[in-house]
Amino acid sequence: MPGRRRRVAIKVVRAGLSAREFQVRFGAERLLAFFADLLIPATPFETPGGADRTLREVALDARQKIDDGKFGADPATESAIRFQLGNIFVGLGDLDEAERQCIAAAHLADAVPGDVPDQVGARMLLAHVLVERGDPAAAEAPAREAAALCGDADSGVTMEDRARAFAQLGHTLTELSNFSEAEPVLRVALDIAEGTGLSEKDVLAPTLQRLARLCSLTNRAAEAERLFRRALALNEANLPAGHMLIATTTANLAMSLHDQRRFAEAAPMLESAYDQLCAAVGESHNATISTLKNLAMCHLSLGENDKSLTLLEQVVRARRAAQGPASITLSSDLFSIATALHGKSQFAAAEQYYRETINVALAAGGPETLHAADPQHAFAFMLLSADRPADAEPISREALRVRLLRLGESHTKVAQSRNVLGGILIALDRQDEAEPLLAAAWPILRDGKDVNPVWRIDCVKRLLAIARYRNDEAALAQWTQQLEALSPKQR
Repeated sequence: MPGRRRRVAIKVVRAGLSAREFQVRFGAERLLAFFADLLIPATPFETPGGADRTLREVALDARQKIDDGKFGADPATESAIRFQLGNIFVGLGDLDEAERQCIAAAHLADAVPGDVPDQVGARMLLAHVLVERGDPAAAEAPAREAAALCGDADSGVTMEDRARAFAQLGHTLTELSNFSEAEPVLRVALDIAEGTGLSEKDVLAPTLQRLARLCSLTNRAAEAERLFRRALALNEANLPAGHMLIATTTANLAMSLHDQRRFAEAAPMLESAYDQLCAAVGESHNATISTLKNLAMCHLSLGENDKSLTLLEQVVRARRAAQGPASITLSSDLFSIATALHGKSQFAAAEQYYRETINVALAAGGPETLHAADPQHAFAFMLLSADRPADAEPISREALRVRLLRLGESHTKVAQSRNVLGGILIALDRQDEAEPLLAAAWPILRDGKDVNPVWRIDCVKRLLAIARYRNDEAALAQWTQQLEALSPKQR
């Protein structure tokens, strides 16, 4: 019963019995039913915040017993219990412990011949945890492996897990900005979920949200809003009031309104979602902190700068308390403060936060993490805007190096790094070095589907500046015509 083994609960560990001993004493069917009954009401999403502590104690106790070798040479049982522990630690917001349990569950499931459903489940959950930690690059391999394992018709993987695996892969690719591959994968997941009558709250609603997330990131906020509203209606119909998933879906819907510049509508929805999450899972939960961060950004969009910065500083304190001094999500929070200050032209304060962002990202993700390259790129752009091109150049070059290594020649982020570095070199009167960078960037920026129009204009203007510097009449005509070809809105 490989797929069903994931329902085994930690009661078996608390009782000090192996799964086989428990089955002999009570019977296999009773074992499964008993454990399912135990865990479903115990999830922290459906109980008052105080129950969270008890469940954490139970989970830590179970982890200790299983680490002590209580299950001996029974990899199937140990894999199932570690998988369930991973789920519990995700619910408790302890992503470090969840990751450890998922990795162990995957290795153990691989040791059981034919146990494809558990191999898929462990990899899906590991990918989910890594994305939640802000490291989709690390999540890509387990997400792809889970989807590939579902391909065999005789694998024993249920349609529910098939849909989940494709949805997780699509979500991971979305977070990697690989939108062209992510969207068809997510639509396959949605087709499976809609066409086979799968659980609305467990499969369909999460898949709708992941597709909505992609739409938000590809400048399709109205479509994202429609998908989020559908997911919210499903969750409200199938879950109790105050459930965590209702709150997170409300927050996601609010951000789709924010993306449409409907800030006054979004802010109260985010406040409501934050209050619900505080009541459901506590102030230190990852989802609660992320919602507070979105609320802060909404206040920034409303022009309430001081309130926004106060909330962002609260976010950073909460994240440090929950995840320690070096995490990818903390670097993202610091990056938000840096960009907020940058947008207010408070360059000195922004510089401090940019540097802290980069240091935290490097400590958490290593020297070749995109989580450092992205703030390096933004910091270099700010330094260029502040007429400090010599300071900007080494930072911009490092951002380009990492982006090129991790994303490849044709990615729009690589093109934008070349665009900004080209601008820096022009400011340093090094036009001969700038031109090949800008020439390589232009076709990608011109043809990219999700490129900010301002990037295109900046690139053309820089190439036009080089043509003027050289008195190159043919190039002047070419880039002047190209600039005029841009729509009035783009220019």
